[in-house]
Amino acid sequence: MKLCIKYRINPSEEQKKILSELSFFATKLYNTDNYMRRDVWDKTGKIPNWYEQKKILKENHWFKLQFRERVVICHSALIAIMRGKR
Repeated sequence: MKLCIKYRINPSEEQKKILSELSFFATKLYNTDNYMRRDVWDKTGKIPNWYEQKKILKENHWFKLQFRERVVICHSALIAIMRGKR
């Protein structure tokens, strides 16, 4: 029984740059989110829900750098890479 499907991608240089940038911002946002959750847990013993965190993270430096247009471009580029169209 297969538990996962593996894909091998061969992105172009432009696609590599987009994937690298997307990974960089995703890592920063994840680490910020994780730090905030741990900090709130240490102070209150509760983990903030998704909506509370989203409100707070909108003011975060890394969140502001990741514009909606950039996310849409990176997402469409990633889909094109996965489909092998670009």
